[in-house]
Amino acid sequence: MGVGVGVGVGVIRRPRKYILILLLAAGCAPMAEIDIQVMDPAGITLPLNIQQLAFLNRSVVPQLLHSDSTGWSEEEYYILDTIINNRIFQGIRESMNASPLYDLDIIEIIRVRRYDTSGIMEPLSPTRLQRFKEVHPADALLSLEYYNLKDSMSLARKFYDNYLSYDAYMGIYTTTVWRIYDLNRDYVIDEFTLQDTANWYAWDEYQNSALEQLPLMIDAIRAAAFQIGTMYGNRISPAWMEVQRFYHVSGDKEMREAAGKAASTDWQGATEIWKKLAYGKNPKTAAKACFNMAMVCEMEDLMIPALDWAIKSYTIRQEPLTKEYIELLKQRYENRKQLKRQLPSGVH
Repeated sequence: MGVGVGVGVGVIRRPRKYILILLLAAGCAPMAEIDIQVMDPAGITLPLNIQQLAFLNRSVVPQLLHSDSTGWSEEEYYILDTIINNRIFQGIRESMNASPLYDLDIIEIIRVRRYDTSGIMEPLSPTRLQRFKEVHPADALLSLEYYNLKDSMSLARKFYDNYLSYDAYMGIYTTTVWRIYDLNRDYVIDEFTLQDTANWYAWDEYQNSALEQLPLMIDAIRAAAFQIGTMYGNRISPAWMEVQRFYHVSGDKEMREAAGKAASTDWQGATEIWKKLAYGKNPKTAAKACFNMAMVCEMEDLMIPALDWAIKSYTIRQEPLTKEYIELLKQRYENRKQLKRQLPSGVH
């Protein structure tokens, strides 16, 4: 038996954050993994004079979801909508709190809801924005303008090496439309459509057991709604995130000694050895040492030296992994320039 969960993301295109390597591939030297903290820029750059945000949900309550919901009462739809509303904005709050720009212990969600069949509404007029600001003082208004959820479930009977398996699937497909209004100048700063899919997979030799491993529909909706909020929060606020990096540990006695120092977090000791080996006569060892020096510089947020060391490594020995790392460092360097536009001076 087994169970898995996966996420498919549409519309938002985020820069690559991870080195994709196969440590067991032919010709790839053994490496160690380490987690480092990097700041990921927001998808858009909000004006720096925005100090206070207000949050609004003016979407139309959807009459959809699973086929067995056709007999749901208005009260049941209201409860479901409340759950979705709370989880979406909880995701926004938590992702924005990971940013040095915001500290949102509690956010008040203003709900101006309609229950008709209309879809996406026209933007709020300048007059309505001014009236809103009189009641809710803020510099900008973040508004959920529309949301739509659909689910999909399937069960397939398959044979794997003469072994019968029932493969169960559940997916929650979501579309949300967001607008950010500048309340100081009465116009729409940003309008964005976010599409996302949360997927769950399970398998078992028995049909019922496979289906039982899938989450309850309400739990799946909670997870999908939270994911929506997290993704949109990441779009509008830069945030620290943990990413994986790798460094070479195999080689001669000195490389292994440096690896031992790195493993015990004696980075200065490891760096001294790698810097020496980077100028040694053994090209394979020198390339590895240069690669490791690039990783150390990135850990210290020194992007230009990191690129220099990575390029030096690739010049000595043209490894696909090193080329991949150079591209990643170039992206991080571009991200740094974007972050300078998104963060006030002195904020890190």
